[in-house]
Amino acid sequence: MSLGLYIHLPFCRTHCTYCAFAISTDVSLQDEYTDAVVREVTSSGLGPRVSVESIYFGGGTPSRMSLKNLERIVVALRDHFAIRGPRTEDRGPIGAEFSMESNPEDITPEALDAWRALGDVSAPTLAIVGADDPSTPPQELQAIVDEIPDARLLVLDDTRHLVNVERAQEFNDALLAHL
Repeated sequence: MSLGLYIHLPFCRTHCTYCAFAISTDVSLQDEYTDAVVREVTSSGLGPRVSVESIYFGGGTPSRMSLKNLERIVVALRDHFAIRGPRTEDRGPIGAEFSMESNPEDITPEALDAWRALGDVSAPTLAIVGADDPSTPPQELQAIVDEIPDARLLVLDDTRHLVNVERAQEFNDALLAHL
């Protein structure tokens, strides 16, 4: 049996008005939430013979999590499942995919290095941004794309932050071509 894991990390800087996801802006809850995630992983009833092909940290904004808590979750996953990654070459399937959502304001060279140590970003990556996006300017997203092997950036003209709404057809076409 092989799994893909989604780990919901619900912490955000602000609760965006368009967002319907379960999130919290109270980062003081991170340690307690991480304890719960680790308990869930270790009590899942699935053992180390179960291989994991992909791990996705979504949210919320996983990049708002402290590195200490991200490491605790990854250690629990590596200890409980057969995952091959940069730190455990002797375990699991070759090339487990690791992906994580992040906001541009959370990305620094130090953060990228720390996240890489958790597990390399190995998923095919397409970043789509509006040319006039005030919260994620294209040049900031380009800096992120430059750090991910084989990643691609698409900038849609005459759009702001909600490119999937403002230019739905172009967004969907690009996404389908990427997949």
